[in-house]
Amino acid sequence: MINSFSDKKLQKVFFGNAGFSLLEVLFAITIVAIGLLAVAAMQLSAIQGNKAGGNLSVAIHLAEQELERLKASSFNGPDLAPGNHVDPNNPVNSNGNPGGIFTREWLVEDYTTSSKRITITVRWGELLRTRSATLTTITQGGGF
Repeated sequence: MINSFSDKKLQKVFFGNAGFSLLEVLFAITIVAIGLLAVAAMQLSAIQGNKAGGNLSVAIHLAEQELERLKASSFNGPDLAPGNHVDPNNPVNSNGNPGGIFTREWLVEDYTTSSKRITITVRWGELLRTRSATLTTITQGGGF
Protein backbone atom coordinates (compact mmCIF):
# COMPACT_ATOMS: atom_id res chain seq x y z
CA MET A 1 0.00 0.00 0.00
CA ILE A 2 2.76 2.41 0.73
CA ASN A 3 4.13 1.91 -2.71
CA SER A 4 0.82 2.66 -4.37
CA PHE A 5 0.37 5.83 -2.29
CA SER A 6 3.88 7.01 -3.23
CA ASP A 7 3.24 6.21 -6.87
CA LYS A 8 0.01 8.23 -6.86
CA LYS A 9 1.75 11.14 -5.19
CA LEU A 10 4.55 11.08 -7.75
CA GLN A 11 2.04 10.88 -10.57
CA LYS A 12 0.23 13.92 -9.22
CA VAL A 13 3.49 15.89 -8.90
CA PHE A 14 4.79 15.02 -12.36
CA PHE A 15 1.60 14.47 -14.30
CA GLY A 16 -0.90 16.64 -12.45
CA ASN A 17 -3.48 18.91 -13.97
CA ALA A 18 -1.38 22.02 -13.35
CA GLY A 19 -0.34 23.78 -16.56
CA PHE A 20 0.44 27.17 -17.99
CA SER A 21 -2.13 29.89 -18.20
CA LEU A 22 -2.82 31.71 -21.43
CA LEU A 23 -1.20 34.84 -20.02
CA GLU A 24 2.02 32.98 -19.20
CA VAL A 25 2.14 31.55 -22.71
CA LEU A 26 1.64 35.02 -24.24
CA PHE A 27 4.46 36.49 -22.14
CA ALA A 28 6.78 33.65 -23.13
CA ILE A 29 5.96 34.12 -26.83
CA THR A 30 6.54 37.88 -26.52
CA ILE A 31 9.95 37.40 -24.92
CA VAL A 32 10.99 34.86 -27.57
CA ALA A 33 9.77 37.18 -30.37
CA ILE A 34 11.76 40.12 -28.99
CA GLY A 35 14.86 37.92 -28.82
CA LEU A 36 14.39 36.75 -32.41
CA LEU A 37 13.95 40.34 -33.61
CA ALA A 38 17.20 41.31 -31.89
CA VAL A 39 19.02 38.41 -33.58
CA ALA A 40 17.58 39.42 -36.97
CA ALA A 41 18.74 43.02 -36.45
CA MET A 42 22.24 41.83 -35.57
CA GLN A 43 22.29 39.64 -38.67
CA LEU A 44 21.31 42.58 -40.89
CA SER A 45 24.01 44.73 -39.31
CA ALA A 46 26.60 41.98 -39.86
CA ILE A 47 25.63 41.65 -43.53
CA GLN A 48 25.93 45.42 -44.05
CA GLY A 49 29.31 45.45 -42.28
CA ASN A 50 30.60 42.63 -44.47
CA LYS A 51 29.47 44.46 -47.62
CA ALA A 52 31.16 47.68 -46.47
CA GLY A 53 34.37 45.82 -45.66
CA GLY A 54 34.32 44.10 -49.03
CA ASN A 55 33.87 47.41 -50.86
CA LEU A 56 36.71 48.99 -48.87
CA SER A 57 39.01 46.08 -49.77
CA VAL A 58 38.12 46.44 -53.46
CA ALA A 59 38.70 50.22 -53.32
CA ILE A 60 42.14 49.77 -51.76
CA HIS A 61 43.01 47.14 -54.36
CA LEU A 62 41.95 49.51 -57.17
CA ALA A 63 44.03 52.32 -55.69
CA GLU A 64 47.08 50.05 -55.33
CA GLN A 65 46.62 48.79 -58.88
CA GLU A 66 46.62 52.34 -60.26
CA LEU A 67 49.56 53.38 -58.05
CA GLU A 68 51.66 50.54 -59.42
CA ARG A 69 50.72 51.44 -62.99
CA LEU A 70 51.60 55.11 -62.40
CA LYS A 71 54.88 54.29 -60.65
CA ALA A 72 55.88 52.21 -63.68
CA SER A 73 55.07 55.12 -66.02
CA SER A 74 57.63 57.47 -67.53
CA PHE A 75 58.52 60.33 -65.16
CA ASN A 76 57.68 62.91 -67.83
CA GLY A 77 54.73 61.01 -69.32
CA PRO A 78 51.18 62.36 -69.49
CA ASP A 79 49.95 60.21 -66.58
CA LEU A 80 52.48 61.84 -64.23
CA ALA A 81 51.92 65.41 -65.41
CA PRO A 82 51.16 67.61 -62.40
CA GLY A 83 47.44 68.12 -61.79
CA ASN A 84 44.21 66.18 -61.33
CA HIS A 85 43.58 63.09 -63.43
CA VAL A 86 40.46 60.93 -63.81
CA ASP A 87 40.38 57.29 -64.86
CA PRO A 88 38.85 57.24 -68.37
CA ASN A 89 37.11 53.94 -67.52
CA ASN A 90 35.09 55.44 -64.63
CA PRO A 91 33.03 54.03 -63.07
CA VAL A 92 35.07 50.85 -62.75
CA ASN A 93 34.33 47.41 -61.32
CA SER A 94 36.51 45.41 -58.93
CA ASN A 95 38.92 44.54 -61.78
CA GLY A 96 39.33 48.13 -62.97
CA ASN A 97 37.16 47.56 -66.04
CA PRO A 98 34.31 49.90 -67.01
CA GLY A 99 30.90 49.32 -65.52
CA GLY A 100 31.19 49.26 -61.73
CA ILE A 101 30.45 51.47 -58.74
CA PHE A 102 33.97 52.81 -58.10
CA THR A 103 35.50 56.01 -59.48
CA ARG A 104 39.27 56.52 -59.51
CA GLU A 105 41.08 59.83 -59.68
CA TRP A 106 44.57 60.93 -58.80
CA LEU A 107 46.49 64.08 -58.06
CA VAL A 108 50.12 64.41 -59.17
CA GLU A 109 52.31 67.04 -57.52
CA ASP A 110 55.97 67.87 -58.00
CA TYR A 111 57.65 66.78 -54.78
CA THR A 112 61.29 67.48 -55.61
CA THR A 113 63.03 68.02 -58.92
CA SER A 114 63.38 64.25 -59.32
CA SER A 115 60.24 62.91 -57.64
CA LYS A 116 56.48 63.35 -57.63
CA ARG A 117 53.79 62.74 -55.03
CA ILE A 118 50.76 60.77 -56.24
CA THR A 119 47.53 60.71 -54.26
CA ILE A 120 44.90 58.28 -55.52
CA THR A 121 41.31 58.43 -54.30
CA VAL A 122 38.71 55.76 -55.02
CA ARG A 123 35.07 56.69 -54.29
CA TRP A 124 31.88 54.66 -54.25
CA GLY A 125 28.30 55.01 -53.05
CA GLU A 126 27.11 52.96 -50.12
CA LEU A 127 23.95 53.22 -48.02
CA LEU A 128 23.00 56.70 -49.22
CA ARG A 129 26.48 58.16 -48.64
CA THR A 130 29.76 58.40 -50.49
CA ARG A 131 32.73 56.48 -49.11
CA SER A 132 36.36 56.81 -50.21
CA ALA A 133 39.79 55.29 -49.83
CA THR A 134 42.95 57.34 -50.44
CA LEU A 135 46.55 56.19 -50.92
CA THR A 136 49.61 58.40 -51.36
CA THR A 137 53.10 57.57 -52.60
CA ILE A 138 56.21 59.30 -53.89
CA THR A 139 57.73 58.12 -57.16
CA GLN A 140 60.63 58.84 -59.45
CA GLY A 141 58.92 57.12 -62.34
CA GLY A 142 60.09 54.00 -64.11
CA GLY A 143 59.00 51.76 -61.21
CA PHE A 144 60.75 53.66 -58.40
